[in-house]
Amino acid sequence: MRPALIIGGVCLTGKTTLAHVIQKQANFRVEVIEGDELHTAVAIAKMRAGLPLNEDDREAWRSRIGVRIAQRPSDRLRVITCSALTRFTRDTLRSHGDCQFVFLTIPRALAELRATYRLMAEDEHFFQPAKYASLLDGQYRDLQIPNETETDCQVFDAEAIDADTIASLCLQDLRSD
Repeated sequence: MRPALIIGGVCLTGKTTLAHVIQKQANFRVEVIEGDELHTAVAIAKMRAGLPLNEDDREAWRSRIGVRIAQRPSDRLRVITCSALTRFTRDTLRSHGDCQFVFLTIPRALAELRATYRLMAEDEHFFQPAKYASLLDGQYRDLQIPNETETDCQVFDAEAIDADTIASLCLQDLRSD
């Protein structure tokens, strides 16, 4: 059984885009789960109001993602997009089963620019850092980029490396496992 592939990073790094590129490039079945859809109604309401989440707010979300990791099917790769901003969150997800992490980084200025595009394109998304800078502040405040001690994490500069290249590298690693 393949490990669950968790694509992490602050908002607007391209996690969902990368997940779909992996799905398109793979020569095997890939299922994509969008982590935003696993937040509680209370957490979504909080973000919609411009309030950043704290670790307590993320507890049920981590648990829901953990269930998706533990119950992953053996006939396909399960790719889950979620911020996984902190070492605590990544360790919690690891406790649910075999995971590999792909962590995307971008400069804050690029995240702000993409937030403006998101607001213009899809005002209905509950996470709108162009409206509420506090949301982006919270993400960068909590950000703990994986270091060399997290051997199951690959970190990519998503401004410098395109999604097609990152997807190819991820799939190459998965094929060699």
